[in-house]
Amino acid sequence: MSAADDLQRGDAIEVLKNGTAVVRGTRTEAHRLAALVAGGMPIDEILLDYPGLTDAQLHAAIAYARKHPWRGTPFPPRTVKSTLRQGEGGLTMAFKAARARR
Repeated sequence: MSAADDLQRGDAIEVLKNGTAVVRGTRTEAHRLAALVAGGMPIDEILLDYPGLTDAQLHAAIAYARKHPWRGTPFPPRTVKSTLRQGEGGLTMAFKAARARR
């Protein structure tokens, strides 16, 4: 069964009472996952940072987000974990830049 089949049956994504679409059973926002992919983060790296997700769940979140575009504040294009893995060029540079603006 494909992620698209899961999406059509409503098994992979659920919409909470507050209107947030999440991967069923995880509370991980579908649009956040789709933003990571759109930001260029590789799927295997996303799955590394979200070990409770399956490939099918991630693809269902992407399909849901494509069908129901996000209209709120944009999500970041990378996870904090992936930024930390980048070392000197990642979070360290962001903190230095923030300190310099003070």
